[in-house]
Amino acid sequence: MKIKTIGSPCLIYIFLFFVSSTFNPNCFAQSSVTNLGDGINLADIGLDPITNELVFVGSEVESGVDVAKVFRLSSDRTTLSSDTLVGLGPNTVATGISPDAVRISGHSESPASIDQLGEGTTWLASSPEAPTGVGFSNGITRISPASASWNGGVVGTDGGADNAYSWTPEGGMEILPDVSSLSTAFGVSADGGLIAGVSTQFGATNGAAFWDDSGINPLADPFGISGVANAVSPNAEFIGGGIDFFNPGTFETGSQATVWSGGNGAFGILNLLQIQDPDTLVLKPLLGQVNDVSNSGYAIGETADGRGFIWHESFDGAATDFFGAQIFDDWLFETEGLLLPSPSTSIVGIAEDADTGALHFAVNGPAVIVSDVQPFLLAPPLVLLGDVNLDGEVTFLDISPFIAILSTAGFQVEADIDLDAAVTFLDIAPLIAILADQ
Repeated sequence: MKIKTIGSPCLIYIFLFFVSSTFNPNCFAQSSVTNLGDGINLADIGLDPITNELVFVGSEVESGVDVAKVFRLSSDRTTLSSDTLVGLGPNTVATGISPDAVRISGHSESPASIDQLGEGTTWLASSPEAPTGVGFSNGITRISPASASWNGGVVGTDGGADNAYSWTPEGGMEILPDVSSLSTAFGVSADGGLIAGVSTQFGATNGAAFWDDSGINPLADPFGISGVANAVSPNAEFIGGGIDFFNPGTFETGSQATVWSGGNGAFGILNLLQIQDPDTLVLKPLLGQVNDVSNSGYAIGETADGRGFIWHESFDGAATDFFGAQIFDDWLFETEGLLLPSPSTSIVGIAEDADTGALHFAVNGPAVIVSDVQPFLLAPPLVLLGDVNLDGEVTFLDISPFIAILSTAGFQVEADIDLDAAVTFLDIAPLIAILADQ
């Protein structure tokens, strides 16, 4: 069906001219908010790198029943379609989709399962009518919900809360090592090589953990109480989740949203997320959890009081105007001028375009897709219009390089005096005016 989207002001693209002298305005779509309507709840989002379609999974209420579905938003962000995910039985749930929008994870109550969580189930996004069960590791606790996927398989937990597993069509279910502890897998990288979750092997109860070629590894936790790793960036450079803490001075306790970074199997950089108190503007622990992380380190999630948030390491008050994690709705309005139809309660998924860096978000509260957002990782450098030879001033010495760019139909932001994304004869008059003022 055709849908209406809310676009951001075009002025945002003028600022992009200041980010790169090779900026091509045709490379970027206008950011927009697509309202999916009532009765839809989202779980995850992926981006088809071939068609540029956004593919996301979740559920839609039909006749009072939640029906698992896969949705598609066209490359021009105007047409929404959906298909029902056919399960192995009732109670079908979609939990995730691979970053490239190929494979879906979930669970359904197959005849062999013993609980509504059912058997881990996977679909190719192109074949929602053809579910595949992941099976079980034993014949007793026949529960194996799948939590996340990459294009080659899924990860999940076998036995309810017993053994984290990885599953592929070729190799079937492989129980991940955990030294006889209870473990759960929640997230996986785009190549299936890095898996994140929890294990009772670490922490007083459950500890945030990851699996790679070396086996199971703990994630840094300065409190040692409990933690969880919910998501892995597609490039395996970031892990997101939460760590339980207790402040003996204030008796404050809760789960603090956390991002582990560093990659290369170490993840030695611990980012305990903070957010400004709206009254005092003092930074305080961000109570909540990270749900997903992009390749460039944008972390999204849900606060403990039910608001969607976003964080990036550049939100330090220096590289950007943001200081600490931001309520997603506020950040979206500040950066794109976009308003959500009602406050977000959780940001459940993020997809990043490998070519353009555009970000796409799956949002609950109102079920909406926020697409084609162009983030600014660094404050735009100052550009002196007319300073074509880049010597720090506008003089007659800039005329020759300006003519060279004009005659070859090239582009340089300093030569685009009228800011129309092209260097043409229309830039001559404003250049002369600048020279006359010197």
